[in-house]
Amino acid sequence: MSLERLRPDLLQRRFRANPNFDLVVADRLSDLEKQALGADIDRLYGVLRPRVLGLATKAVGDEVALLFLTLSEPAPLPAYLLRNLGQGTAATVARLVLDEILAIEGERGFVSGTTSRSTLFDVASTREAGGDRIAQISRSALEYASRIVLPSTEALWLRLYFYNRIAYSPRWAKRYPNPAEVDAILGGHPATVSRKLLESCFVPIPPDPHNDRWRLYDHRLPRSRIARDQPRYKLYVSPHPSAAAEAFAAVVTAVAEVGAPRFKVASDAYGLLRPDKLIVYCTERSMIDALAERLTPLLAGVPAHGVPFTAALTADGLLSYGIDPPPAARIDGWSATSERSWRVWIARWLARTIERQRRDEPDHPEPWAYALDRLRFEGVDPHTWTPADLLFTQVGTPA
Repeated sequence: MSLERLRPDLLQRRFRANPNFDLVVADRLSDLEKQALGADIDRLYGVLRPRVLGLATKAVGDEVALLFLTLSEPAPLPAYLLRNLGQGTAATVARLVLDEILAIEGERGFVSGTTSRSTLFDVASTREAGGDRIAQISRSALEYASRIVLPSTEALWLRLYFYNRIAYSPRWAKRYPNPAEVDAILGGHPATVSRKLLESCFVPIPPDPHNDRWRLYDHRLPRSRIARDQPRYKLYVSPHPSAAAEAFAAVVTAVAEVGAPRFKVASDAYGLLRPDKLIVYCTERSMIDALAERLTPLLAGVPAHGVPFTAALTADGLLSYGIDPPPAARIDGWSATSERSWRVWIARWLARTIERQRRDEPDHPEPWAYALDRLRFEGVDPHTWTPADLLFTQVGTPA
């Protein structure tokens, strides 16, 4: 669903501030709340602190705070807002309604969050899906999530995250019996070109004792290095596990030539059965494109697996990408994230919003629909799972 489907009469409706929030100025926050805001506290008005369960604390700047105060009683949007935001007014206001900061007047009274979709959008085409294989897998994952009932949001996001993983079986246990055998199979014969490149161009990173199911390699002479405070572009190479060795050789060749700073590969059968088994880290979007161009002929004939919730670079799902958030990204509108994984962020976001839809509208036939609407406002096109070019670059920016 695109932003062009916002209802044309949206700006003529009446709005009101959500009475279930208290607006608290920054210098009156608790020490714990100030710590959560970090360095951003100096440029914030404060926070919206919920009065009821089910709402989250939200950091807000001066503009949102002024609008919240202005709409303490139901009224049309103020003229200054229309004047200052221009063509961006409808999208900004819709996001505030979806975030439950504002409520919009509809046929059922004032609504916000999950219950506001039909008031904000023309929702006739919620079932549209992208044409590539990854978009189809992602939609299947969402439909699967809508059919199962699990005891917690944590359990639901893990199901989304691991969707399309191939089941472990005696066949795969025999083919990839242990990490040493996996290293030997992927590395190939010592005389192969890829093995020579692996040894001459890359430095193996010692395994993490708390997560040793990956083998990481740093380029000896990378074209650029990833700074800790910047987003990490991530290229997913997703072959069927039966073709892991061929794909690994192709990645070694391409990364050695392009100069990407790091790549990693699963080290055991369980890891090779997950769709995101082979990942290259990049510093910019152009590096993703250069790698994809080099890899395409090298991977000719390699069967694809497909990583859900990533942006496809090839129609079969063999190559796709995402962007890991940097540590300071305030992607929940409140505290900085501790998670630096594109797919973990996406899966958690979807699980939380699916559960909210189920809570607010238990009979809704598509409990993931609100999640897709809201995700677009974060800079992700849920039709293709493509991240916006500027996603996460303005870290810490509050609503």
